Amino acid sequence: MNNLTNKKLRGYHRHFRGRFLLLRDKLLTDEEFILWDLGYSVLADWDRNHTETYGSFELTFDKIGSFLGWSGSKANRKAQKLLSLGLWTRKAKRIFIGGFEIREHLPEITRERKIVDLQQFLTKLQPQIA
Repeated sequence: MNNLTNKKLRGYHRHFRGRFLLLRDKLLTDEEFILWDLGYSVLADWDRNHTETYGSFELTFDKIGSFLGWSGSKANRKAQKLLSLGLWTRKAKRIFIGGFEIREHLPEITRERKIVDLQQFLTKLQPQIA
């Protein structure tokens, strides 16, 4: 495991419970969910002051696959579903997490709806993804 990834695993990460709807509603397979969650929880730049890289990461599928104990080609195949759904978007060499800014709205969404549903959030942001 490379040094960058070790740094990313330090500490904790606040996450929303409604992410499991992606599995329950069969939007993602188990492996696709693992890959999405890795991108959201570990790989993506969470610092809002980094305006160019916030909510994104730059890693090859070989490195991502290695982190998960997968081949690079398996990581690439699983990523294609995330890209097709708009959960990930590629811009140049970076991958941006769709709806990453949901992190900034968790308290208000929880108060209003009780369940944080990423699909609903993305639908409001980008109707074509729904």
